[in-house]
Amino acid sequence: MNTHQIEIVLLRLMQGGDVTPADRSDNRARIENLRCFGHLPPGDGLSQHLNAEQIARAVLGLAPVRADWAGHAAAVLGGLRPKGGAAEGFCGAPNLVTAIALLIMDCSARQMLDHVRISMGQAGDYRGYAQIALEHQTFSYSWAYPGDVPRPTDDPDATACAQLASRELVLAGRFFDELASAITLRAII
Repeated sequence: MNTHQIEIVLLRLMQGGDVTPADRSDNRARIENLRCFGHLPPGDGLSQHLNAEQIARAVLGLAPVRADWAGHAAAVLGGLRPKGGAAEGFCGAPNLVTAIALLIMDCSARQMLDHVRISMGQAGDYRGYAQIALEHQTFSYSWAYPGDVPRPTDDPDATACAQLASRELVLAGRFFDELASAITLRAII
């Protein structure tokens, strides 16, 4: 899958996600901002195939409300670490971008997935938090490092309730199934 194709696929997957339809120009601006930050290759987007991490960063670029923050959000959110260290992370992923890449590329990793919550909202002293929710288990990601003592403000649920407002992107398990199918289809073509 190349950059042009991921732009089209993400636009299709985001249709119906809000009261306003997904906007092609907004999506294109997100892709361009991701390029500016070096998360996606430069150029026309047709010649270079994307790797799993690049696709994961494109997904993370959907989180901010404003398209011109997509690259920054992908950098910040991609670096979030699992509470308790990598051993406590989803499939042992050391950070959120690796966990999202696993969800995209590994069918067995998606099997029990219910949803992924992502926000650039404030979590404790830092920006950004995420949760990967399976049927019976939730993995939390934040800027808390493995040796840090947990504080009430480190919990995304507590943080969202403590903030006056917090916007979140919630991606259903089916989002990742559809994305993986699109990637497989593009690889065959």
